Amino acid sequence: SGAEKDYDSLIFFAGAQNDENGQILTAGGRVLTVTTLAENMKLALKTSYETIDSIDFDKKFFRKDIGFDLHPS
Repeated sequence: SGAEKDYDSLIFFAGAQNDENGQILTAGGRVLTVTTLAENMKLALKTSYETIDSIDFDKKFFRKDIGFDLHPS
């Protein structure tokens, strides 16, 4: 749930499809990529992780270290 909302991020699906009721079903593995364009890297990361927090599905797991090596804290 949540992937159908309008975000400031782009959401790319892989290993996912709509069922007969229009619900998004995942096939497991890496099923989403969330990408955000912003004024700077820190804001882009913040917005991407806010988007990720708004999307929920069974056994959701995401990396919390991607992008942080690209800019100073």
